Amino acid sequence: MSRLRHAAVFAAVYAKEFVVANAQVVREVLTPGSGVRPAVLRVPLRSRTDAEVATFVALVGLTPVTAVLEVERTGTAEDGGQRAELVVHAMDAPDLDAQRRDLQRLEGLLLAAWRGAP
Repeated sequence: MSRLRHAAVFAAVYAKEFVVANAQVVREVLTPGSGVRPAVLRVPLRSRTDAEVATFVALVGLTPVTAVLEVERTGTAEDGGQRAELVVHAMDAPDLDAQRRDLQRLEGLLLAAWRGAP
């Protein structure tokens, strides 16, 4: 798949997620106390460069139901072990594993768009 096509897929999926997230916020505003389950979770990333991490952090932060609280780096670039992990607050995350998988799937689509391959 071409890089342009990966970018189009990412844009479509992100746009859908953005609309769904806004609908969740509207629903909570109109029906306060409807039972949202906020959570803080850790999300290991596959992003390797600062640009990839920063782009993903910005996109996660743009959705109204999530906020990145921290980016943690482990390892060093010299030993090839540098990894990033996000600490994310989610407005409604009854299933932490599902929320983590959703964010990692979105990151995978972003990386495919950046790199031109999944």
